Amino acid sequence: MSKPWYDYMVKGEQNIFGLRLRQGESSPQAWSIGVDGIEYQVVTPRFEFFRRRLKIEIDGEFHRFILQSQGNFTWAAFNGITRTLEIYSPLEWKLTPYVPIPPEKAPDSVLPSPMPGMIVDIRVQEGERVYKGQELLIIESMKMETGVAAPRDAVVEKVMIRTGQAVDRGDVLFVFRP
Repeated sequence: MSKPWYDYMVKGEQNIFGLRLRQGESSPQAWSIGVDGIEYQVVTPRFEFFRRRLKIEIDGEFHRFILQSQGNFTWAAFNGITRTLEIYSPLEWKLTPYVPIPPEKAPDSVLPSPMPGMIVDIRVQEGERVYKGQELLIIESMKMETGVAAPRDAVVEKVMIRTGQAVDRGDVLFVFRP
């Protein structure tokens, strides 16, 4: 009885392909690997945790790869071509359309509101030099007042809010210049 196939979906930048793996019968280093329906016979070296450069035999020919784990991704290099790969199980791949896209980080030149609320007090003016950690304004949310500090040293280029104004999370409060 042959060993089972394990299916995955791989996304490498703009390329998406199916990947099937099955360990060979003769050795723990022997594998059958299917990439978009094309099957390859692969022999991997013995696993060594510290090894990043791999000499892998594919259909009888040796090839050298560099692999590196980067969080949930795998970075691979082969013959001067590099790709950052995302590897998904079939269920994960089916669920990817429903995963929310992370919000884009605001540029360093603006300060977004950290919460919804009402502006109670603005403590700086346009043209004023501010320093990282300096309190710029007070915002009231759920009957609690919270200070909002400067994220870095800068000059206030534009004050985008006024006292008594209601803001939502992410609304731009200040624009800075270095």
